[in-house]
Amino acid sequence: MLKLQLCVLLAILLVRGREIDYIKPPQSEISKLFEVSLTCITETNIDADTIQKLLTWNVKNTEQIRKYLFCFMHKAKYADDDGHFIIKNIMPLLGQHKKKDEFQRVIEQCNTLTGGDRFDTVYKISDCTYNKTPVYFTM
Repeated sequence: MLKLQLCVLLAILLVRGREIDYIKPPQSEISKLFEVSLTCITETNIDADTIQKLLTWNVKNTEQIRKYLFCFMHKAKYADDDGHFIIKNIMPLLGQHKKKDEFQRVIEQCNTLTGGDRFDTVYKISDCTYNKTPVYFTM
């Protein structure tokens, strides 16, 4: 059974074609991110279950998700008024991580996307970044 699980894990990694690292944001940012998230939960009336699903990007593209993402990214100063990422504000979250340059290239590429409005733009950029990133953030 263990061999089967290892084969499945290896197959997933090969299909994805990349190795993902998990990193935590700097401790100095965590309280700010938590506060911003609570504010946006209240403003968008999104439920805690959906927030949990957002962490693994297991969500559907809905108006409520788009509005929460914009609220969070904008209030955290990670996105501008149009929904595009502010790369210089995001990059410090990686510190000196070995995949920092690769992550920046992904964000720069995804940040060229534009949606029908600022909410759609931030969703499209987030989705692109999630699907191409070499790192995922954990808490």
